[in-house]
Amino acid sequence: MICQIPFAPSCSALRTIIMNNGWLGDESSPNHPHNDATRTTIAGGKMLTVPVAGGRGRLKHRQTDLEKIQISDHGRWRQEHLGAINAAYGKAPYFQYIFPEIEKIYENNSHGSLGEFNHHIFCFIKRFLDLDTLLPSIKEMNEKNPDRLQQLKSEYETKVNLNYSIFDAIFRLGKNAVFLLI
Repeated sequence: MICQIPFAPSCSALRTIIMNNGWLGDESSPNHPHNDATRTTIAGGKMLTVPVAGGRGRLKHRQTDLEKIQISDHGRWRQEHLGAINAAYGKAPYFQYIFPEIEKIYENNSHGSLGEFNHHIFCFIKRFLDLDTLLPSIKEMNEKNPDRLQQLKSEYETKVNLNYSIFDAIFRLGKNAVFLLI
């Protein structure tokens, strides 16, 4: 089963998913309300929306399976998303390392279901941030030195908008974005 998570969730939403689900590696566990399944906000307040066949109304049902919602191929939304991401983060420190991977996901994995597309983005973020290894280590650090962990988190929180897509954090902070998810 592909996880039922939002499209490129914000740091706040991803933190909630991780904490509420007790997730530390089981990709099928995260679940989130579907109202965010097609939308995310990037720097500058730009909203990116993935169009779905049958319209957004298909997501209003509580038990909607994102694997059954097909992405619409109408329009140039992929190019518009990638262009907006490039414009917002092209000068960010980690852009040149991360953008090619995001671009591949858009090119290769955005022609099927919404669940599959969101899953590929989520798995990339999980791999990039090495969540399986780092989250348990960070939890241990929190037990041993919570003040230092809070200091790191506070420092990084000043550099990103936690309500923007996780893209904002990884383009600006690289792997240090993991500290925003605790």
